[in-house]
Amino acid sequence: MQLDFCRYTPADAQSVRRYISGQPYRSCDFTVAGLLLWADYYGYEFAVRDDTLFVRGRAEDGRTAYLLPVGAMTPVQGAEVLRAYCRGRGEAPLLTFVPQEAAEAIAARLPCRLEQQAGWSDYLYLREKLATLPGNALHRKRNRVSKFMREFPDYSFERLGNANLADARALIASLQTAESLSDERLAYEAKLIETALTCFSELGFSGGLLRVGGQPVALTVGDSMGDTLYVHIEKASRAFEGAYETVNLLFASSFGADVVYVNREEDMGLEGLRQAKEGYCPERMVHKFNLALE
Repeated sequence: MQLDFCRYTPADAQSVRRYISGQPYRSCDFTVAGLLLWADYYGYEFAVRDDTLFVRGRAEDGRTAYLLPVGAMTPVQGAEVLRAYCRGRGEAPLLTFVPQEAAEAIAARLPCRLEQQAGWSDYLYLREKLATLPGNALHRKRNRVSKFMREFPDYSFERLGNANLADARALIASLQTAESLSDERLAYEAKLIETALTCFSELGFSGGLLRVGGQPVALTVGDSMGDTLYVHIEKASRAFEGAYETVNLLFASSFGADVVYVNREEDMGLEGLRQAKEGYCPERMVHKFNLALE
């Protein structure tokens, strides 16, 4: 069984998008950002066989691991190809970040061991709720947006593009701290954001910049695919209370009219992120599993 893996770059975004656009899982791992911007961190390499995209990289514990093949093959067919490929190389076949539906379909047909990946479930919301924050459950978020708009009446929100990318970079630089740069994942995130801004058009992203008195105070970068808007980057200055809630609402209302869901990605097991994401009352979670084929 032959799979010829090679590295991809942001220039391969359209090729990647062709294979992932039909995946039904609404997982942030099967997006252009999830595959190309995190490629160096996870050591991703790519191969195509029978109109299906295969991705090889590293699991969180450093083991060689593969993402679920996406494209023309079914999850079970892709897993069978990977099992044969790994056996030919003397590897233990391990799939990581496998969405729950696919993991269950494979487990029903092939002998394997499943382990849910704690902290890596995606938070999935109804776009309309993020854009309007209705009801008692979201009143705290709604109040913070209202307070921001009252205290900073000279705020503005604009689409991200060539004319304001320099301001977006300046905001990100002002928010970086020695603490964040000392953490491996957060330090890589800084590199990821720079790549996202440098290759913004090439990657097909959309984004918004929130200003107060002309000063950039919050930034969002995302990507739409199918019925879902994915929020890949969201940063705001803590000096402007409510900036996070406001940029989230304005991004959902300005860019999501043609989608049903918003995926705000994982909390990575960080308590602060978990509380912030749970506070928006997710419609459901996209759970993911490690899957060891036998």
